[in-house]
Parts: sequence; C-alpha cells; structure tokens
Amino acid sequence: MLPINETPETSSTILTLFVPTQMTVLFYAKHSEALTVNTTAMSQLAQDNKKEQEMILGVAKAAKKDSEIMKVIATVTLFYLPATLVSVRCSPVRKHVDCLLI
Repeated sequence: MLPINETPETSSTILTLFVPTQMTVLFYAKHSEALTVNTTAMSQLAQDNKKEQEMILGVAKAAKKDSEIMKVIATVTLFYLPATLVSVRCSPVRKHVDCLLI
C-alpha cells in the first residue's frame, strides 16, 4: 500500500533509484574483495621474487668464485706445461733426440 502523499509514479522512481544503488553496493563489495585477493597475490609474488633473487645472487657468487679458481688453474698451467714438455723431450728415455733441438 502506498503512503498518502505518494503516487505510483514516485514509487517507481524510488524503486529505480534503489535498485542501481543496491547493485552499486554489490559491485563495490565484489571490487573490494577482488582488490584484497589481488593484493594478497601480489604480496606473495613479491616474496617469491625476493627468494628467487637471493638464489640467483648465490649462483652468481659461486660462478665468480669458480671463475677465479679457473684463472689460477690457467696461470699454473701456463707456467708448468712448457716446462713439462721440455722435460719430457729431454728425458733419458728419449736418447736419440737432441735436447737442444726443441
């Protein structure tokens, strides 16, 4: 039943104003929920990214150490390999080869 000063036209106007407002509230509630889920997911992604960056840093440090060790091995080889070749060439086992003709 309509109030005394309300006509059917004003009643439908109130209804058309009320329904979109209710839909807007539902939309904002869903939007707020989606933002919360998105924020949580982005937080988790940032934490996972930080862990991954720490692992990559560890791999980079290990590669640098390995590179330094390889430089030492190459330097030692540079000095000892020619001397080894000369000593093998001049060894007593190879009697027929002149030591000075290297």
